[in-house]
Amino acid sequence: MSCCCICNLLCLAIFAVSTGYCLYQASYCQKQSAEVQKRWFYVWTFIGALALVEKILFFLPLIPGYCIVKSLFIVWLYHEKYNGAQFLYHTFIQPFDAHLDIVLKPLAILNLEKSQ
Repeated sequence: MSCCCICNLLCLAIFAVSTGYCLYQASYCQKQSAEVQKRWFYVWTFIGALALVEKILFFLPLIPGYCIVKSLFIVWLYHEKYNGAQFLYHTFIQPFDAHLDIVLKPLAILNLEKSQ
């Protein structure tokens, strides 16, 4: 249990520092390129999906070693050398992007008409 707490704190610290650094760069030093912004969008999308899966499958943290695997997965997602989030996006989501646009476009139009 304590190992899980340490891993969760480590993940939180890593993301706080890395995200804070990127926000600092974007705000005070230089504007980030669209490619860097897209990379962070992918990372936070998959972290949000992971949080959703953890809420649905509430027993996951009870599995021994889950927190360590989760920590390594999160590092793999955002580390510049591996770009795991981009890999996951281009492998599993982008092939269905055009289909999702076809399905969701009528819903967006209906929503726009209701708001006017």
